Amino acid sequence: MLHAATPVSALTNLGTGGIAIWVLREAVPPVGLSIWALWLVLVHGTRLGLWAWSRDSHHAARRAAWLRGGVFLSGSVWGALCVFFFPADLLQQAILAFFIAGVSGAAVVGLAFDRRAALFFVWPALVPLMVRLWLQGSAMAHDMSVMAGIDLLYLSAAAQRGQRQFAQWLSWRNQAFQGIDQLAQQARGLERLARFNALLAQANQMGSTVNQPNALYEAVCHAAVTSGALKRAWIGRPDPTTGRFDILALAGAAGDWDGARISCRADDPAGTDPTGRAWRDDQAIFVAESPSGEPTHASSEPGRRYALGPFAALPVHAQDQVVAVLSVYFDEDEALDAGTREMLMNLVASIERGLQAIWQRHRIASLQKLYQALMSEGDVVLRARSAAEMLLKTCERLTEDTQFHAAWVARPDAQGHIEVIARAGSGAEQLDNLDINIHDENKSPLVIRVLSGEGTVYRNDLLGDPNLQPWFSSMARYAWHAALATAVRRGGAIWAVLVFVSPQRDAFDDQTIALCQRIAELLGHGLDELDVKERLRKLQREESHRARHDPLTHLPNRYALEQYLPTAMARARDQRWVLAVGMIDLDNFKPVNDTWGHDAGDRLLQELARRLHARVRETDFLARLGGDEFVVVIEQIDELRALHQLGEIFHRLHQAVESPIEIAPGTKVEINMTMGLALYPRDAEDSEALIRQADAAMYEAKLHKLDRPTWWQLRTPSAPPPAPGDGHDPGAQATQPGAS
Repeated sequence: MLHAATPVSALTNLGTGGIAIWVLREAVPPVGLSIWALWLVLVHGTRLGLWAWSRDSHHAARRAAWLRGGVFLSGSVWGALCVFFFPADLLQQAILAFFIAGVSGAAVVGLAFDRRAALFFVWPALVPLMVRLWLQGSAMAHDMSVMAGIDLLYLSAAAQRGQRQFAQWLSWRNQAFQGIDQLAQQARGLERLARFNALLAQANQMGSTVNQPNALYEAVCHAAVTSGALKRAWIGRPDPTTGRFDILALAGAAGDWDGARISCRADDPAGTDPTGRAWRDDQAIFVAESPSGEPTHASSEPGRRYALGPFAALPVHAQDQVVAVLSVYFDEDEALDAGTREMLMNLVASIERGLQAIWQRHRIASLQKLYQALMSEGDVVLRARSAAEMLLKTCERLTEDTQFHAAWVARPDAQGHIEVIARAGSGAEQLDNLDINIHDENKSPLVIRVLSGEGTVYRNDLLGDPNLQPWFSSMARYAWHAALATAVRRGGAIWAVLVFVSPQRDAFDDQTIALCQRIAELLGHGLDELDVKERLRKLQREESHRARHDPLTHLPNRYALEQYLPTAMARARDQRWVLAVGMIDLDNFKPVNDTWGHDAGDRLLQELARRLHARVRETDFLARLGGDEFVVVIEQIDELRALHQLGEIFHRLHQAVESPIEIAPGTKVEINMTMGLALYPRDAEDSEALIRQADAAMYEAKLHKLDRPTWWQLRTPSAPPPAPGDGHDPGAQATQPGAS
């Protein structure tokens, strides 16, 4: 106000001074009036110069001192007129006193708001007038001096009273404006709370209408800005590898924040931002306007780039941990009051309830899909024909329409290297290059921990585990955010590890873990069932082999011969081949048993069976009927060349006895054999008759073993075949005591 009054005061003094010069032109020498006029112009010109110079000054006290000094000089000019150019005529003195008193009164009125400035004008102007009038010596001059003194006292009191009244008026005015401001602020606060209430109502509904957290974040930020509750809102989460915040949702204020750099790490200069501290300290941070008018968070990248006002950063929780930070900005300095802070806390609570609702829906859907996977695992176990098929089908089922997008089975090889034996899902191909060993010092991989006996192990935030840092890049590339590893037991021991991988953090709760363990248990039962079936099949094969093979020589036995011979005869009939059946009996086998014992006889039979089997063709069939009797079935014999072909085959068979056979260490015996031969279809039409004919031929050959031309003899068509059950039946020697 003092600054605003200076031009008016200067111009008024210049005008009044001009009038005074005109009135005193006859009483004061022209030179004196010219000097005083020049002095008047210089003083008020200086005042106007000070006024213009101090207009942009930010130092209020210094500016007031300069302006009051100008007022003092202005009063001193009038006082100088009385000292140096006081007129001698009493009437002129009275006129001058009138001018000075009037100017002083006007100054008091014009400077009523500043008592010191008013007195700085009145005293320099009236005191010289009083002294000069008193020094004139006349009674009239003395009276005028006294009147000037009374005027001085009156104006001094008026200046004091004027400032007091001005101060009181100013107080009333300020109170009125303050009341108006308070009412306006309350109105804005009520309007802001109404907007927040509307925003909260929308936020409470959003949790039931969206299915993804990021969609909820986008909807809340958009609603917060469009409702007018906030100037700008954004929700972010730090990248696990860099610590820099990724913006998940943003709304309000022009421009993008792709260049904004905010970190959650305390050792990063960008981590001093309130958003980073809210994440790091897990507490809401409110930043109001600073007294200087600059936001105290202006050091933050967004605040510096966009000159935003009051600011708040609030952590958002899900499953009892911080998952994001809500950062909001306001237009008004007073916006961040207690009510608004409470509303912001309620907004965060609404977001958290929405996240909980989304999580619950996802959890229910995931559990349903996991139950379906568990049920389908039973089908996999029942239908799989091998362990490899069962493991692969299990991994594929676990990644089809479930919360898992990768599943794999691994087990250590003989050197302890972890080998992936089945895999499926997104990113599972990276496991082909897996290079970990159960003997490594780094025991952080979940597979190694399970194989080391820790049971079921899971991580709901893989990228937040510093022990898994060597695999951060590959896990981040395929969005492997959570994993569970559990043992697959086979035969009661840990055989392999089944790993479930989810793209969602916090995917594994108690129910999910229990279902994953049930799937691993069912897989283990399926593998055990496969093992049981394989053992049964092995036993069946062994029993089938035992039922069809001689336990001593491991050659096919009579039962196998009875099954084989009709089929061979059918082939010969279809292909028009001749089929030969030879009954072989050893000569002088009984003395071997009598002389060296049955063990020696058994070794002889075993060695002979080995030699005979090595000399038959792949298309032929060799069997032991019992005792020292063998049967050979020769197929694919040309009828026109039958004897020639058989001669070659039997010559090769006889080589089996042409060298001595060792029956004990250092003891060898020479032995011969006799064979009777029957041909199909010449000698018989069925298998039993064909064997009897061959047996009869062998009997005939035995009778002439001293004078026979060959060791084998073809059945003579005119000789009657032996009757079934006589002493020469091939099965009769199977129960002889000398047989093994």
